[in-house]
Amino acid sequence: MKHTRGYYPALGLCMLLSLTAHADDGDTFKPYASVNYVHDSNLFRVANDVITPGNGSTAEQYHTLTAGMNVDLPLSRQVIRARAELSQTRFDTYKQLNYDGRDLLLQWSWLVGNNAHGDVGVSEVRSQGSLYGLNQQVNNVRTQRRRFFNGTVKLDSHWQVNAVAAHTFNTTPTQNVLDFTEDSLGLGLQYQTRMGTLFEMSNNVSKGDYPNRQIVGTTPVDNSYKQMTPSIGVTLQPTGKIRLQTKFGYTQRTYSDVPRRNFSGITGRLSTDWFPTGKTALNLALYRDIGAYDDSNTSYTLNNGMAIGVTWFGSAKTTLNFSVSRDVLEYDGDPGFIPSTGPVRQDTVTGLQVSLKYLATRKMTVTGALQTGERTSSRGESFGYRYNSAQVGMRGVF
Repeated sequence: MKHTRGYYPALGLCMLLSLTAHADDGDTFKPYASVNYVHDSNLFRVANDVITPGNGSTAEQYHTLTAGMNVDLPLSRQVIRARAELSQTRFDTYKQLNYDGRDLLLQWSWLVGNNAHGDVGVSEVRSQGSLYGLNQQVNNVRTQRRRFFNGTVKLDSHWQVNAVAAHTFNTTPTQNVLDFTEDSLGLGLQYQTRMGTLFEMSNNVSKGDYPNRQIVGTTPVDNSYKQMTPSIGVTLQPTGKIRLQTKFGYTQRTYSDVPRRNFSGITGRLSTDWFPTGKTALNLALYRDIGAYDDSNTSYTLNNGMAIGVTWFGSAKTTLNFSVSRDVLEYDGDPGFIPSTGPVRQDTVTGLQVSLKYLATRKMTVTGALQTGERTSSRGESFGYRYNSAQVGMRGVF
């Protein structure tokens, strides 16, 4: 809070400058500023019949002010990219959730000869983590630092090799049991036919370490894991208006400390894009993957879902998007320290969103969105919730 007095005028000046100047394509420095306002009827996603402790309503309003700059600096055939962004989020009622965020990036986009290219860099993001399921009004700000490398080597007109590597460090002061580091490595081989169909084989391995033990009952548990996912994928475009993408793998995650949390099974994603007219795009996606979740009875969720999106480009300035999703979450990975004879918890989460983007000028974009959602659970109404939210924002570049 010490920097608030100087921060708001700086953001206001950025917004004013964005109204009178703009960044052209090819500019090295691209400053920007934005403001976003959100109303949420159920901020903490608490059960439908539960009133948030200490307050008579689950609804909340908050706003975020952001100022930043993107930098693209060509050096011969190389490009240095950077981003520096600062933000302030302020809540109307739950002021203990107020936080200052940042998004920092330094990246070298490298090129060797005509057949090898990629990126290497570092990043840091400080943001508010999910408030859902905390059952308490605590600030869930987390900081994620990442070092990454990716590269592609083209072998000939049809074959290429891809490699990705990353080291991620995540810290959450209010929930240090979720602090972790992850090292990941992926290798892939791609083949593209003369007709444009792309075939891919890849293997991704990762190792996650949790330095702080989770207490399950009275037993400290190490949630560190190893994971491997060999996969195959195909991308094809049978017509100029249809694109199909599929990638399926077999994921194996093992926990040395709690083998009962091990997972092995098919994961992947199937999606199709259809462009029936020059102004309309439709997308359908089916997916199955494992997601992060920690409590006394589980360490991850198995997610099976589908999503449908429709985009209408009304004009050169207006874009309207409609999306609906449905996910079934199975809460797996019970370590067995707390006896349980019931079936695995299963939740169904549905969501619907309508958003509008309007390019008011070359320098200013206005956005708006309405969202509604619901969760039902096999554990009963106390694990379910409903919510509605609305947001409006404005972003300027100069």
